[in-house]
Amino acid sequence: MSQKYAAFDGTSGQILAFFDDSINSPEQIASQKTIPITDDQWQACIDSPIPYTVDVVNLVLVAPTDAVVLAAAQAAQTGQLTSACAVQIQSGFQSSALGAAYLYPLDLTSQSNMQAAVIRFGITTPTPPATINFMCADMATMTWQRRAHTSAQIMQVALEAMGYIEAVLAKKDTLTAQVAAQTTAAAVQGIAWTFP
Repeated sequence: MSQKYAAFDGTSGQILAFFDDSINSPEQIASQKTIPITDDQWQACIDSPIPYTVDVVNLVLVAPTDAVVLAAAQAAQTGQLTSACAVQIQSGFQSSALGAAYLYPLDLTSQSNMQAAVIRFGITTPTPPATINFMCADMATMTWQRRAHTSAQIMQVALEAMGYIEAVLAKKDTLTAQVAAQTTAAAVQGIAWTFP
């Protein structure tokens, strides 16, 4: 049976490589700071999402602590929740400002266009237009087109958009607070994006 080795940084203990004496020459193994490890230890290192290290004083393999595993799980889950929140916002929202339900886009360009429409209706010189065409989809047919909106309708859509964004962000805040409060990686991974 072959012997496996973990090559490591002599200062930090970071594992740099693994060697197997059935594959690597004795010279290759001797050229690095290494410790012998069992097949089970090698497999644990490979399977772990958090890197193992080497205790450079005692020259033993060190598994990640529960605190390190928890912190990594919390960071990963918070990142996933943040991404899901952004996708949720940009997927758009419904408004009945035109008298029926329409889907409004909230990608960054659409948000900028909505701001410009609100600003344009607020500028009194020259006289504001009676309507501004703004993109939305009829919920019955999902037909996207630019439809005429009055100042009051654009203001209603803008206020509802902000309310929707605030609700989505509040949900993300609630979920990330739940992630931060967990004491195990498994519990952290059990918190997933849902809206509303």
